[in-house]
Amino acid sequence: MSRLETLLVSLLIACVCSAADLQAQAPMRSDPQKLLAFAHHLREKGDLYRAEGEYMAFLILFPQHPRAAEAWFFLGRTRQSQNNAEGALEAFVQAARTRDPFWSGEAAVGLGETLLNSGKPVEAARSLEAVARDPAWGGYSSRALWLAAKAWLEARDWQRARAVLLEIRPGDPEAHEAALIAQRIEAEAPWLPRKDAWVAGGLSALLPGAGHLYAGRPWEALTSFLLNLAFLAGSVWSAKEGCLVSSGIISFLELSWYLGGIESAAEAARTYNRQQEERWLRELGQMPISVTDPSFSGQGKLSLGGLHWRF
Repeated sequence: MSRLETLLVSLLIACVCSAADLQAQAPMRSDPQKLLAFAHHLREKGDLYRAEGEYMAFLILFPQHPRAAEAWFFLGRTRQSQNNAEGALEAFVQAARTRDPFWSGEAAVGLGETLLNSGKPVEAARSLEAVARDPAWGGYSSRALWLAAKAWLEARDWQRARAVLLEIRPGDPEAHEAALIAQRIEAEAPWLPRKDAWVAGGLSALLPGAGHLYAGRPWEALTSFLLNLAFLAGSVWSAKEGCLVSSGIISFLELSWYLGGIESAAEAARTYNRQQEERWLRELGQMPISVTDPSFSGQGKLSLGGLHWRF
């Protein structure tokens, strides 16, 4: 058989296989239950790109189907897994609007999670608080309040986080742990070690390096002091030697370094504060507290320590 004949046979086989695939897929595309099950199957296998396509096909072909809210929710989760925050938000909003007894509540919580993971903790907290206070989503109140508290902590609003934790109903299993964390926030947050950025900048203005020393950066303090001293000495020596141009250039460099040192000291103080807050939040997040998190595959667990603080 010649190479041309071999190529023609291969093309014919490919066409036949493609036609067979289309015939095999056509009945499934006409069956919403099979189509949605196939999308779930792809998602569980980790084939997220194809799963997204199947969820979208379901929603285009059967927009009014009773399981549309479920499809919207898992479309959001699939996009979330692909780091497509904007697409996930769109899908979760659509699922929440259906007011489905189960999936709309899941989607409303997913919306808050996506906002939180997108670096919008204030928006996330407000969205999750709205979920917790909506009577239609009463079953999601505790989980939404936990996430809202985490969002307020990420936003460094300790008092709002404490207030949200205390909203968890006394009858809920997590109420006792929530009260303990709220107590820790009240007792510890106001006393976290802090450095004032204005004080750090002012000290460096008075004596280069002093602000860095105040902010806990001794080596940077020594470097700043010695370099400012060297620039100043070089400027004075050049002026005494009659090299006024050189003295002017060195003085300009010294002024730039001096002003930069003031800003650097202030930033060092702000960095110190962030590090202390992060350390405290990590310790706070290690408390073994859990809430039920229903998922497609069964019952999972969320813990305050397992929420993986993102700072």
